This record gives sequence, structure tokens and C-alpha cells, in this order.
Amino acid sequence: MLGVLSAVGCGTVSARYVMESDMRFEHCYRIDEDPRYPLYAKRTCWWDWHEHYERGQDANRITYVAERLRVLDTAAAGGATVATPTIAAATSTACPIPTSPYAPPPPVVTSGMSIGVNAGSPVVTCGDGCNRDWKTCSPTCNSDGACLGLCDDKLRACMKACSP
Repeated sequence: MLGVLSAVGCGTVSARYVMESDMRFEHCYRIDEDPRYPLYAKRTCWWDWHEHYERGQDANRITYVAERLRVLDTAAAGGATVATPTIAAATSTACPIPTSPYAPPPPVVTSGMSIGVNAGSPVVTCGDGCNRDWKTCSPTCNSDGACLGLCDDKLRACMKACSP
């Protein structure tokens, strides 16, 4: 009887694990979008997520990570000069370990630039415009996945254009 209970317990994924996995995914996604990070750092972050946080995740995320790893490997093989350090060294420098599932990821901007919420900076104003456009686009889709995907694509492109 005890063996059956322990086997059932091993197949479940805790809420804390899922939350940490979600946080790590978003962290890697943020690093992947930042051109200041080298390819090896992006690949190391995704590989770490694939190895340690993929269990219990949505199939779309697993597929996305596999595709990102393939693309980053292809870019590195296609001539991008990437010095791939050991996984442990790259993980500690390129993809810092989160301290809490409730804490935000470490800041990317290190040049002393800060953006206040009420500062009215161009980035905040631009992002607000992108969000307004998405809120206008998405209700017209009536839960049509393809239409919502187009709205999401427009939002991503708009937000990238807002980045300094």
C-alpha cells in the first residue's frame, strides 16, 4: 500500500514548482529578447529550463523552448562566435537563480537608467499605446485564436519598437 501511495505522489507537480518554472520561463524569455545578452547566455538559460523546469508545463512552452534551442544552436553553428562555457558557469552568470517565486527577475538595465512609473517617459507612453491598441484589437476577435494571435503579434512588434 505504501508503495502505491509513494508512486502516486511522485507523479504530481507542486504548485511551488510550477510557479518557479513559470518564473524561470519568463526570465529566459526576457533574456532572449535582450540583444545585450550573448547567444550562449540565452541558450544556457533555455537549456536550464528544459533540464530542470519543464515537467508539468504546457506543451506549447515545451515546444517553444525546443524551437528556441534549435534556433540558437543553428545561429551558433552558422558563424556566430559563441564561446560556450560550462553549464554551471553560464547558469550562474547569465541566468541568475531566482531568490523567491514572488520576487521580480533581476534588472537588465545596469547603466543607471531608471524608468519611473509616473515619469511619463517615452517607453512608458509608447507601451501604453501598444496596450491600448491590443485592447482595441482583441475584442473584435470573438475568441478566434488566429485573430488573437495577430493581435498578439502586433503587440509584440509595437513593444519591440518602443524598446530603447
